[in-house]
This record gives sequence, structure tokens and C-alpha cells, in this order.
Amino acid sequence: MWHGLGIDKMTLSVGLLNLVVNVECKSNTLGDNTLCYAMKPYSDHNNGQWAVAELQEQMCKEVKEACAIMDRMYYAAFSPICLFPAAAAFEVLALLLLYFYWHGKPTALVRSLANKCAAMAPLIGAVGFTGWMIMSPYMTELPRMWAAAHNHKDFANSAAFGLKETFVLPAGWCTLVAFFNLACSSIRCFVQMTLPNHQHEPDPYGLNENAVLLQEVSKSYGA
Repeated sequence: MWHGLGIDKMTLSVGLLNLVVNVECKSNTLGDNTLCYAMKPYSDHNNGQWAVAELQEQMCKEVKEACAIMDRMYYAAFSPICLFPAAAAFEVLALLLLYFYWHGKPTALVRSLANKCAAMAPLIGAVGFTGWMIMSPYMTELPRMWAAAHNHKDFANSAAFGLKETFVLPAGWCTLVAFFNLACSSIRCFVQMTLPNHQHEPDPYGLNENAVLLQEVSKSYGA
């Protein structure tokens, strides 16, 4: 969120492959709405709705130095788009293997696979989100590039009348849901790792003490 001379409030909501621009202008004593006129075309376009690929193409035509930043914004989305479904797949696979271990065939191999899938789910999800954070450009510079496209770069960077960022929580509901899922997956992974082995799981060393004890008890009752 930004404000400046002639701009009451300008908000930019960023998604993975789209973004929304909203600009509210205001009158001022100087009667200068330069910044507002520079930002308005991006707010008026399709009610402020932009596809990142579309904005990338336009910015590369208007401001050459913006190409690298817009490319980063576009390609950063593929990190969560590819890795979040993979994390969800490992999450489901871990639960299916765990169910099969307790209600099907309690072997060390199934338990090991279930635990590995359980660990991979939050790990891959965290990597996907971290990759997006690392690759995404610093969004504060985007409105200044829009001003530069209309030859108002110096005015936008002015300390007295230029764009000033207003602090807001830099996370929408999608990001908060991603954090919630990551926390839940990590807790489930921890609980799963601490579960005791199934009583009928074969002894990995071939001792099979449980079977020997059952035989001894059977002999005692038989006697």
C-alpha cells in the first residue's frame, strides 16, 4: 500500500499468476495529480486485474530495466505451483501407508516409507514457499517503474511528494493457509514419528521374541 501527492491510497495485491491494482486519487493544494495520472492506467485496465504475463510484456516494452524484475515475478510462481501439489501428494501417501501399516501389513518397510513421506510433505512445501520468496522481486519498486514509464521517475522518488509505502501485513489469506498447512503437516509428522511399532511387526533381527512368548503362553495353558 502506498500514498503520495495526489494519491490517497494505492494498493497492490499480488497472487501467483495475477495481481490487482487499486488507485484512489485525491485533490491537493498544489493541484498536481501527476502521480495519480501515472498510476491510473494500471488501475483502469480491466478494473485493475492483471495477469503477470500480460504486465510483464507491457513493462518490458515501456521500461526496459523492468524486464528482469517482471521475469522474476513470473517465474517465481512456478515454485509453489509445482511443489505444493507434490507436498500434498506426499501428505496423502504418508497417511495411506500409515493406514496400511496399522490395518494391513505391519512391516518395517511400510513404516519406513510412511515416515519418509511424512517428512517430505512439510519439507517440500517449505521449499516451495521459500523458493517463491527468494525469486520474487521487491514489490516496492513496481509503482516507481510505472511512474518511470510516464517519465515521472524522479517525482515518484521525491522524499517530500513521492510515493511512500504504508505498512500492512505482507500476507493474504492464501499465504496464511499455506503457513497453517505447513504447521499442521509438521505436527502430524512429529506425532507419526513418535508412534510405537505395531505389535505384529516382524523383528528386523529375526529374533521374533513376541512369537516366542506367545508360544510359551500357549504351552502353559495347554499344560
